[in-house]
Amino acid sequence: MKNFVSDSNPVTILAPKDLKSGEPFVLGSLVAFPYTDANTGDLVSVLTEGAVNVFPNANVNAGDVLYFHTATSLIDKTSTNGIPLGFALDGGLVGSAVRCLLSRTITLESKETK
Repeated sequence: MKNFVSDSNPVTILAPKDLKSGEPFVLGSLVAFPYTDANTGDLVSVLTEGAVNVFPNANVNAGDVLYFHTATSLIDKTSTNGIPLGFALDGGLVGSAVRCLLSRTITLESKETK
């Protein structure tokens, strides 16, 4: 294919801010996980799909949609002001490790007012 660049993971980007390995951050409307620590402007490989361990700030059931909140860096089931992260593959209590299947196909709720 003439326009092929790379497989989707990992993707190498310029770090938009200082990043810590494994700590999610928002890249536009996408949540990404850096493989390594990086300073602003460094090239860094990030994960945007697959499964990762996360530590939600809520009790979670398998299949729940999880959201990442940029203002607090918390992960929970509340869509208000959250960026869709993915689907819980396990259940767990607040703060326990839960496997999350990252998804870019979660429909965002409309923020339009009538």
